[in-house]
Amino acid sequence: MLREVFDVEYYDFAPYLKAANFIGSHGELVELVKIYKAFRDQDPANIGAADALYIVDNIFGVNDPRTIMQILLEAGYDRDDVVNLHRIVDPFELKNFFASEYGWKVWLAQWFRRGGIFDTPEALAPHLKSLGYDAYEATNALKILGYTPAQVGWFLWRNGYSKDDVIWGVRNAMNVYGFEWQVELAKVLKQMTSCETLGDLPTCHSGGNSFTAADAAELLGKYLYGITIYTCMDTNEVTCLHLYDLLARPDVFGTAKAIEIMLTRFQAGYRLAGIYLMRVSGLTPQQVVDILKKEPIQASADEIAYALRSGLRVEGTPTVMNEIFNALKSYTNDDFETLKALKNGGFSAYEQVLVMTYVLRLEDKLLLLIDVGYSPQEAYKAIMRYVMENQTDGLDAFLQALTKDNFIVDKLYWNTLVLNVYSLFA
Repeated sequence: MLREVFDVEYYDFAPYLKAANFIGSHGELVELVKIYKAFRDQDPANIGAADALYIVDNIFGVNDPRTIMQILLEAGYDRDDVVNLHRIVDPFELKNFFASEYGWKVWLAQWFRRGGIFDTPEALAPHLKSLGYDAYEATNALKILGYTPAQVGWFLWRNGYSKDDVIWGVRNAMNVYGFEWQVELAKVLKQMTSCETLGDLPTCHSGGNSFTAADAAELLGKYLYGITIYTCMDTNEVTCLHLYDLLARPDVFGTAKAIEIMLTRFQAGYRLAGIYLMRVSGLTPQQVVDILKKEPIQASADEIAYALRSGLRVEGTPTVMNEIFNALKSYTNDDFETLKALKNGGFSAYEQVLVMTYVLRLEDKLLLLIDVGYSPQEAYKAIMRYVMENQTDGLDAFLQALTKDNFIVDKLYWNTLVLNVYSLFA
């Protein structure tokens, strides 16, 4: 009536109603806005949500954002149109406002997604667990927000969801099947370890990244192979080698990093490392030494020797032993230290004799074996076997040398000699 009588637009006569105290309650203001909206529905060029906001806020002096949004919603304006007024932009306040309605978690994701009303996904993603999203809801929300599988996994980790929830969320976000899906899963988890590979993710760059390669390996081990961080200490050799093989791929973490992870997080030991490197990967002793001596592993000579011994399926031949000796010597730079490391690594006295090509006399080989740490009996047996398998003569000279110039009295004691000489023929 006012419009027809005074020829003014709908929002122009709102001040008159305000001045006349015609609108005095929340309900009356809602009814007034409903009237405005009715004209809007008849003619879209008329009162929209923004115009209604102006009337409620600027004319009637309602400043509380929650009250403004409540009035507009009760008046029948679309939820998205009301939220788009940006009266409330904090996800926690929006949750408090809409929490009584089913579907509010999806609405938040849609409003904060890339291209959504707020277009700020990182304002929501780091707070999903605090907002009450379970792992399934959080995964779906992160997908709506537009994040890649690696970013989905990283935010689940950042939010504090369980490891099972993280790996499930990544797998769900990938939606990849086929022969190589396990490799693709490993690649995604690798991306989670670096802010650079995660892409445009300011939260990661500013807050740091606590997800490591070892964490990725632990998730892969448990999800793919049922391996815990203690499984590979003594048992499940085959299963652990499968994990080794996956981690060591060049497009995942590479050999050196895989070795480090398996040694530290899974406590797999140098035995399994040697088996993987030499038997599975087919690396040479020199390649094994080069990997284990450098960062991030920096193994000792004894540990490298143990890995090399574990990598052999059978007793070392002269060719193999010389290759192993020379490879380990490239690390120790000392013949004697190399022999000690081989002894500590589990190589037999006979295998040691095979590499003593620079020691000519048998009695000197014997003494060297004892100095390295083998018992006199082990040393004697090794020398005797070496003579019988590799030389047609020399035994008489060897036995004569043992009693010459007090050799036995000074070095081995007579009773030890008698015991061990008899053992050679036992």
